[in-house]
Amino acid sequence: SQGGILMDIITQAENAIKGIMVKDKFNNNVLLLKTGHIRKFLTSVNLVRDRVEVYKMQSAKPDTLPPELVTEVKFLKVKLMYLAGREKNIVGAFVEKSKLIEIIDGIGDSTERFTEFAKYVQALGAFHKFYGGKDK
Repeated sequence: SQGGILMDIITQAENAIKGIMVKDKFNNNVLLLKTGHIRKFLTSVNLVRDRVEVYKMQSAKPDTLPPELVTEVKFLKVKLMYLAGREKNIVGAFVEKSKLIEIIDGIGDSTERFTEFAKYVQALGAFHKFYGGKDK
């Protein structure tokens, strides 16, 4: 069921964020990952999502992404790897725990899988905020 998949996305997102928490000197769980670390990636995902939504409304084959959107989706991986490379122990840990690279690799030309991915990214952002992730 669709609900099952969504529940799964939410659990996976929460576990990924919990999984990158570290203890500070007062033994509190803290997030070193700031929204600023991944803002460019989040913005890019939203831009692609908007384009995919428009495509779905206008296309005779809304289930299959056209080549140019497939390329944009693949480019999200490049952006993420660049950010992870710059901040290995912070963004790198997030990329690893969230399995975002594998998920992007699995999208292919499926609009449904892309939509699931976009929801997952949204959930990651929400849990990041919920667990005290700072903006800067």
